[in-house]
Amino acid sequence: MGYDKSNDGNLIINDEEASTVRMIFNMYVAGSSYKDICKILTEENLRNGRGEIKWIPSSIKNILENEKYVGDLILQKRVVLDYLTHKSVVNDNIVPKYHIMNNHPPIVSRELFKLAQVRKTN
Repeated sequence: MGYDKSNDGNLIINDEEASTVRMIFNMYVAGSSYKDICKILTEENLRNGRGEIKWIPSSIKNILENEKYVGDLILQKRVVLDYLTHKSVVNDNIVPKYHIMNNHPPIVSRELFKLAQVRKTN
């Protein structure tokens, strides 16, 4: 949500979806709960990443935790352990993860993203 892919595979900002992402971050940092944010987004008929006007708290949580919105990228969040089955698992210190900063245009500022992360831990 918030990005489209260009013909060459790079992330480009989808302005309509990006405004919803910014709204989520701003409401959360201002003190709104996940449930309150869901209610407001639904009342305003804003669509989620699937194009539906249905929001659930876990979707809000996932958006707030996603480093992509600040322009960063973490590689190897999931890894394939068995090349025959191609089943991926969450990389829980199985192999190194790589954090690439400023990989693509950010939707929210680094400061706003950090404020949301601080609020989540309190």
